Amino acid sequence: RDTNRFISNGDTVFNSLVFVKADSLGLKYKLAAPPFEPEGDYHVRLPDSVFFGLSGLSNDTIDLSFKIPALSDYGSLVVNIQTEIESPILIQLLTPKGDLVEQRSINGNQKLVFEKVKPAKFLLKAVVDVNKNGRWDTGELLKKREAERVYFFDKELEVRANWDLEEEWMIPPVKTTSAEKAAEEKENQE
Repeated sequence: RDTNRFISNGDTVFNSLVFVKADSLGLKYKLAAPPFEPEGDYHVRLPDSVFFGLSGLSNDTIDLSFKIPALSDYGSLVVNIQTEIESPILIQLLTPKGDLVEQRSINGNQKLVFEKVKPAKFLLKAVVDVNKNGRWDTGELLKKREAERVYFFDKELEVRANWDLEEEWMIPPVKTTSAEKAAEEKENQE
Protein backbone atom coordinates (compact mmCIF):
# COMPACT_ATOMS: atom_id res chain seq x y z
CA ARG A 1 0.00 0.00 0.00
CA ASP A 2 1.23 3.47 -0.90
CA THR A 3 2.12 5.70 2.06
CA ASN A 4 2.12 9.45 2.40
CA ARG A 5 5.44 11.11 1.85
CA PHE A 6 6.94 14.52 2.32
CA ILE A 7 9.97 15.44 0.23
CA SER A 8 11.96 18.43 1.45
CA ASN A 9 14.87 19.58 -0.74
CA GLY A 10 15.40 16.02 -2.00
CA ASP A 11 15.06 14.25 1.38
CA THR A 12 12.05 11.90 1.56
CA VAL A 13 10.28 11.20 4.84
CA PHE A 14 7.54 8.54 4.69
CA ASN A 15 4.42 8.68 6.90
CA SER A 16 5.54 11.98 8.43
CA LEU A 17 2.51 14.07 7.53
CA VAL A 18 0.20 14.98 10.40
CA PHE A 19 -3.15 16.65 9.92
CA VAL A 20 -4.73 18.75 12.68
CA LYS A 21 -8.46 19.36 13.00
CA ALA A 22 -9.21 22.95 11.96
CA ASP A 23 -12.88 23.09 12.97
CA SER A 24 -15.07 21.66 15.73
CA LEU A 25 -16.98 19.34 13.36
CA GLY A 26 -13.91 17.64 11.92
CA LEU A 27 -14.76 18.75 8.39
CA LYS A 28 -11.61 20.85 7.90
CA TYR A 29 -8.04 19.80 8.57
CA LYS A 30 -4.74 21.57 8.04
CA LEU A 31 -1.33 20.11 7.45
CA ALA A 32 0.99 20.39 10.46
CA ALA A 33 4.18 20.59 8.41
CA PRO A 34 7.65 21.49 9.60
CA PRO A 35 8.68 25.08 8.85
CA PHE A 36 9.36 25.63 5.18
CA GLU A 37 12.78 27.00 4.27
CA PRO A 38 13.01 29.95 1.87
CA GLU A 39 13.91 28.84 -1.67
CA GLY A 40 13.18 25.22 -0.71
CA ASP A 41 11.60 22.69 -3.09
CA TYR A 42 8.86 20.52 -1.61
CA HIS A 43 6.66 17.64 -2.73
CA VAL A 44 3.72 16.13 -0.84
CA ARG A 45 2.12 12.84 -1.89
CA LEU A 46 -1.06 11.54 -0.28
CA PRO A 47 -2.35 8.15 -1.42
CA ASP A 48 -5.98 7.60 -2.35
CA SER A 49 -8.63 7.13 0.35
CA VAL A 50 -6.93 9.27 2.99
CA PHE A 51 -9.82 11.74 3.13
CA PHE A 52 -13.51 10.87 3.18
CA GLY A 53 -16.39 13.26 2.55
CA LEU A 54 -19.84 13.27 4.13
CA SER A 55 -21.16 11.42 1.07
CA GLY A 56 -18.70 8.57 1.64
CA LEU A 57 -16.52 9.42 -1.36
CA SER A 58 -12.74 9.50 -0.91
CA ASN A 59 -9.86 11.33 -2.56
CA ASP A 60 -7.71 10.16 -5.45
CA THR A 61 -3.93 10.23 -5.05
CA ILE A 62 -2.81 13.81 -4.42
CA ASP A 63 0.60 15.02 -5.63
CA LEU A 64 1.61 18.59 -4.80
CA SER A 65 4.93 20.19 -5.72
CA PHE A 66 5.85 23.71 -4.72
CA LYS A 67 8.78 26.03 -4.10
CA ILE A 68 8.98 28.57 -1.30
CA PRO A 69 9.99 32.04 -2.54
CA ALA A 70 13.17 33.71 -1.31
CA LEU A 71 12.87 36.19 1.58
CA SER A 72 13.95 38.92 -0.85
CA ASP A 73 10.71 38.30 -2.79
CA TYR A 74 8.72 39.71 0.16
CA GLY A 75 8.49 43.12 1.77
CA SER A 76 7.66 44.44 5.23
CA LEU A 77 5.17 47.01 6.41
CA VAL A 78 5.78 48.85 9.68
CA VAL A 79 2.95 50.99 11.07
CA ASN A 80 3.55 53.23 14.09
CA ILE A 81 0.08 53.78 15.57
CA GLN A 82 -0.61 56.68 17.91
CA THR A 83 -3.98 56.90 19.66
CA GLU A 84 -5.69 57.94 22.86
CA ILE A 85 -8.44 55.34 22.46
CA GLU A 86 -8.64 53.07 25.49
CA SER A 87 -10.68 50.26 23.89
CA PRO A 88 -8.93 47.56 21.88
CA ILE A 89 -8.45 48.47 18.23
CA LEU A 90 -8.50 45.93 15.42
CA ILE A 91 -5.98 46.85 12.73
CA GLN A 92 -6.80 45.20 9.41
CA LEU A 93 -4.51 44.87 6.41
CA LEU A 94 -6.80 44.76 3.35
CA THR A 95 -6.45 44.34 -0.41
CA PRO A 96 -7.69 47.29 -2.49
CA LYS A 97 -10.91 45.28 -3.05
CA GLY A 98 -11.43 45.10 0.73
CA ASP A 99 -10.45 41.45 1.30
CA LEU A 100 -8.88 40.81 4.70
CA VAL A 101 -5.20 39.77 4.54
CA GLU A 102 -4.37 39.96 8.25
CA GLN A 103 -5.89 41.35 11.44
CA ARG A 104 -4.16 42.34 14.68
CA SER A 105 -5.57 43.66 17.95
CA ILE A 106 -3.79 46.47 19.79
CA ASN A 107 -4.31 48.52 22.95
CA GLY A 108 -2.98 52.08 22.80
CA ASN A 109 0.13 53.22 20.98
CA GLN A 110 1.93 50.42 19.22
CA LYS A 111 4.37 49.63 16.44
CA LEU A 112 2.95 46.89 14.19
CA VAL A 113 5.25 44.97 11.88
CA PHE A 114 3.77 42.93 9.03
CA GLU A 115 6.62 40.72 7.80
CA LYS A 116 6.90 38.55 4.68
CA VAL A 117 4.20 40.46 2.82
CA LYS A 118 3.76 39.69 -0.87
CA PRO A 119 4.45 42.78 -2.99
CA ALA A 120 1.11 44.47 -3.67
CA LYS A 121 -1.03 47.46 -2.77
CA PHE A 122 -2.88 47.47 0.55
CA LEU A 123 -5.30 49.48 2.67
CA LEU A 124 -5.31 49.84 6.45
CA LYS A 125 -8.51 49.85 8.48
CA ALA A 126 -8.98 50.38 12.23
CA VAL A 127 -12.06 49.17 14.10
CA VAL A 128 -12.59 50.41 17.65
CA ASP A 129 -13.63 47.12 19.30
CA VAL A 130 -15.62 48.54 22.23
CA ASN A 131 -17.17 45.20 23.24
CA LYS A 132 -13.87 43.30 22.77
CA ASN A 133 -15.29 40.52 20.61
CA GLY A 134 -12.68 40.72 17.83
CA ARG A 135 -15.01 41.95 15.07
CA TRP A 136 -16.92 45.03 13.90
CA ASP A 137 -20.45 45.31 15.30
CA THR A 138 -23.40 47.25 13.99
CA GLY A 139 -25.37 49.52 16.26
CA GLU A 140 -28.66 48.79 17.99
CA LEU A 141 -31.39 51.38 17.64
CA LEU A 142 -33.44 50.15 20.62
CA LYS A 143 -30.44 50.31 22.94
CA LYS A 144 -29.35 53.62 21.38
CA ARG A 145 -25.94 52.18 20.63
CA GLU A 146 -24.02 53.30 17.55
CA ALA A 147 -21.97 50.98 15.37
CA GLU A 148 -18.34 50.56 16.38
CA ARG A 149 -16.18 53.30 14.88
CA VAL A 150 -14.11 52.56 11.80
CA TYR A 151 -11.13 54.54 10.49
CA PHE A 152 -9.19 54.13 7.24
CA PHE A 153 -5.57 55.12 6.67
CA ASP A 154 -5.63 58.07 4.28
CA LYS A 155 -3.63 56.50 1.44
CA GLU A 156 -3.05 53.23 -0.33
CA LEU A 157 0.18 51.49 0.69
CA GLU A 158 2.45 49.76 -1.80
CA VAL A 159 4.68 47.03 -0.40
CA ARG A 160 7.64 46.20 -2.64
CA ALA A 161 9.91 43.17 -2.72
CA ASN A 162 12.97 43.37 -0.46
CA TRP A 163 11.76 46.72 0.89
CA ASP A 164 10.54 48.00 4.28
CA LEU A 165 7.71 50.54 4.17
CA GLU A 166 7.20 52.55 7.37
CA GLU A 167 4.16 54.72 8.06
CA GLU A 168 2.80 56.82 10.96
CA TRP A 169 -0.94 56.67 11.73
CA MET A 170 -2.69 58.89 14.26
CA ILE A 171 -6.12 57.45 15.10
CA PRO A 172 -8.29 60.18 16.66
CA PRO A 173 -10.03 59.62 20.00
CA VAL A 174 -13.63 58.41 20.00
CA LYS A 175 -16.06 60.93 21.42
CA THR A 176 -18.84 59.09 23.23
CA THR A 177 -22.27 60.65 22.85
CA SER A 178 -24.58 61.08 25.82
CA ALA A 179 -26.97 58.48 24.35
CA GLU A 180 -24.11 55.95 24.15
CA LYS A 181 -23.07 56.68 27.76
CA ALA A 182 -26.65 56.20 28.97
CA ALA A 183 -27.04 52.93 27.04
CA GLU A 184 -23.68 51.68 28.36
CA GLU A 185 -24.65 52.50 31.97
CA LYS A 186 -28.02 50.78 31.53
CA GLU A 187 -26.32 47.69 30.06
CA ASN A 188 -23.86 47.55 32.96
CA GLN A 189 -26.73 47.66 35.46
CA GLU A 190 -28.47 44.64 33.86
